[in-house]
Amino acid sequence: MSKTFLYARVSTSEQTTANQVLLAEKAGYVVANRHVYAETISGTVAAMERPMFAKLVGKLDEGDKLVVTKLDRLGRNARDIDATVAMLRDMKVAVIVLDLPVMEVTSAAGDLVLRVFAAFAQFERDQLVCRSVVN
Repeated sequence: MSKTFLYARVSTSEQTTANQVLLAEKAGYVVANRHVYAETISGTVAAMERPMFAKLVGKLDEGDKLVVTKLDRLGRNARDIDATVAMLRDMKVAVIVLDLPVMEVTSAAGDLVLRVFAAFAQFERDQLVCRSVVN
């Protein structure tokens, strides 16, 4: 039987992942507490280098669903996002991104949407870096 997992990530200890859990529930995804993996770590750290994300991947089986509220919860580097989703697709895990127009990004249409939005996520990160250097 397939299971639904939630990966929730925040960048600083002043933030909380509680809202991400609520958003998943509002979208109709019932996630058992033991299937919620949350951590405080920068989105610039590659997904598989994040302790909780790596632990989560180790628990996934074929047919499972992985829900994230926003694409940038997976990361802010387009190549890393692409590699992470490709790995999950190969595992036959459905990746659901709640704030995308096509939420199931492991589908053909979702792959196109994923690539466009991943490029925007990286662009946003690069802009933040540029602004912080200027200031």
